[in-house]
Amino acid sequence: MRFSLLAAATALIALASSVLATDRNVYPGQSIQAAINVSQNGDRVLVHPGTYQENINFVGKSIHLMSVGGPQATILVSSGIYSPVIVAEQGE
Repeated sequence: MRFSLLAAATALIALASSVLATDRNVYPGQSIQAAINVSQNGDRVLVHPGTYQENINFVGKSIHLMSVGGPQATILVSSGIYSPVIVAEQGE
């Protein structure tokens, strides 16, 4: 019985988290990093097809970064020489 209550509580927390999550759409000319900065854990940053020249850092957030049109339609280009395009160094 105790296991069932724990499983039910865990499922309820997961459901509440997914309901409270926000989709943040990014279009060419907008900043992916700006969308990450205002995101909360569990949110999705949906990047629309295009080329984005910037370096992005997840800043410790547990979020989903997704290309709406697939990897062939969304291109990330570093904004600096020898700079990584994506940084995830805080346990993301």
